[in-house]
Parts: sequence; C-alpha cells; structure tokens
Amino acid sequence: MRKSYVCLFVIIVFLLMTTTSCSESKSENTLPTISIAQDSNYEKTFDDLGLGILFDFNFYLPQADKRVVKLSVEKYENGRKASEPVAQLVYGNSLNEVDEGRLGFGMLNTDSEDMLSVLYSPHVSQIDAMNVSSDRPRASAWYYAFGEEEEIKLTLGEPQLLAAYRETEKSVIKIVDLQDEASVQQMIKDHDLVLLLKLTVKEGEISVD
Repeated sequence: MRKSYVCLFVIIVFLLMTTTSCSESKSENTLPTISIAQDSNYEKTFDDLGLGILFDFNFYLPQADKRVVKLSVEKYENGRKASEPVAQLVYGNSLNEVDEGRLGFGMLNTDSEDMLSVLYSPHVSQIDAMNVSSDRPRASAWYYAFGEEEEIKLTLGEPQLLAAYRETEKSVIKIVDLQDEASVQQMIKDHDLVLLLKLTVKEGEISVD
C-alpha cells in the first residue's frame, strides 16, 4: 500500500513540475512577489484524487542569480517548536536572471506513521517524510495566510508566512488572523499541532548550512 502511495505521489510531483512558467513578465521589480494561484489545477488534482492538502502559489523572483530561496515548514506540538523544520527546500543562484513559476507545499496521508510532503518551486522540488501523524482523532484546518487577490512583496531576509495547518482535540476550531503575529502565537498555544509554511529570500550565495 505504501509503495502505491509513493508511486502516485511521484506522478503528482511530475504534474507539478511540468508547468513552471507564469503568465506575463513583470516590470522591472527588484523585490520578489508571491500570490495565491487562483483556480489552481494543482489543487484541483489533489482534490479530485483525494490525495491530501496542497498550498499553491505564483512566485516571481527577480535577480534570481544573486539570491537564495528557503521554503520551510515549521512544526509546533503543544506550543513547543521543533528544533528543525519538518520539511525544507533551499536553493539559489539560478542560471536565470528572473525565475517565475509555481511554488508550494503538499501533504499526502499514508498508511504509515509518516506523512509524505512535497515542496516545489520553479525548476526545483523535494519529497520528504514528515512525522506529524497522531493516533488520536483530531479536528484539523488549513488556511492561506493572505487573501486570494493579494500580491505580497517579500522583504529580503525576512520570513514570510504563507499558510498554516493545525490540529486540535477540541470540538471547535476558531478562525485565526494569520497576518497578526499575536494571533499566530495564540494559535500555536491553543492547538496540539501547528505547521507553518514560510518563505525567505535573501541576497548571497547558496550554502549547505
């Protein structure tokens, strides 16, 4: 059963990577931008096949040859942050002056203790196992951190929250303003499990640390 899940997920990753270019080029912007991919065919594929959860974005990266991108998933259990991200994709110093395409994070439930994850960005993708499953029944919710019509300009060197996933044994899950840091911290305290998808772009050379 697990092998069939893996094979299916590899197919999905192939679909994700077959379309990397966005629509029109932007003007001479020097700041990277990100927005939700509305009516995403990637999300529709996940929904139609019942694969799991997918957050899908349009990503524009000028000066890509001089910048490093880090897409990471932070894990909080019972209010405590894990020492390392449960999933992370780091790349940079592209051969292109501008990279533009789809960026996102997907989670696929399996019949094992691990959940498979995929992180993808223009020209790059990575599959990992995430140990975030629970034996107890929990209510769950997942949200983008900003609206569908918004285009976020990224500040170089500062993490940008893109989306959140959370689980709780409580019967009610309240709506959280993910653009308010105090609300995010309260959400972390109130839930058994929280995953935060964050994106950071900075100037410099790619390194292994």
